[in-house]
Amino acid sequence: MNPQHQALLEQFRDYLEESEQWEPIKDTQEDTQEDTQDEQKIDLFTLFSELSALKNEVKHESRQLKEALSRFGELFDTLQRNQQRLERAQDEVQQTGRDAKIEAQREILLEILDLRDRIESNEQFLQSHQPGWLHRMNSREQQFQDDLQQGLEITLRNFDHLLQHNNVIPIATKSTPFDPHTMRVEAVEQRPEQSDGAILGVVRSGYLLNGETLRTARVIVNKLQENNSK
Repeated sequence: MNPQHQALLEQFRDYLEESEQWEPIKDTQEDTQEDTQDEQKIDLFTLFSELSALKNEVKHESRQLKEALSRFGELFDTLQRNQQRLERAQDEVQQTGRDAKIEAQREILLEILDLRDRIESNEQFLQSHQPGWLHRMNSREQQFQDDLQQGLEITLRNFDHLLQHNNVIPIATKSTPFDPHTMRVEAVEQRPEQSDGAILGVVRSGYLLNGETLRTARVIVNKLQENNSK
């Protein structure tokens, strides 16, 4: 066999050997692709199963969330109603406290007014009192009376300042008609020169507290007789 033929045989033998080596590799690649496809099928099935379970879990949690929101709404409504009841109760307590405070204030102010009336009565008595000549001759007694009257006047001014500070003002009776809401008839007189219902005098002064009647004024009212003609 010549060298050329020998070289061709060796090349052909090498080709066969290479062909035998490529076949198993081809089979291995096909097996690998099949395994990969199977794994992909398994992974997709697992994925769909997990997604389905997740969907059911989300639905379940959504129902629980709706129930929780519903219960929370009921609790919130109950809390709001209780809060409103508490606010009303607090308002009632505050109103009761205010009413009690106002009533206590009225009682104290009425006592102050009674005390002021007594002091004013004594001051008017000293002012209108005319001592005899023997008393006027005694300078010490006259000075004592003057000092006493001056002290009563100062005390009355202090009372008036205290009343004014607490929004207590006297009821106007001069040149005003009779007002049944703030006045009470103590006596009736007949003076033709005065209009019917005119205030002729004040027996006891009346006062207003914050614009409302604290103590009614006792007054003397002019009452004209009507001429009944047939």
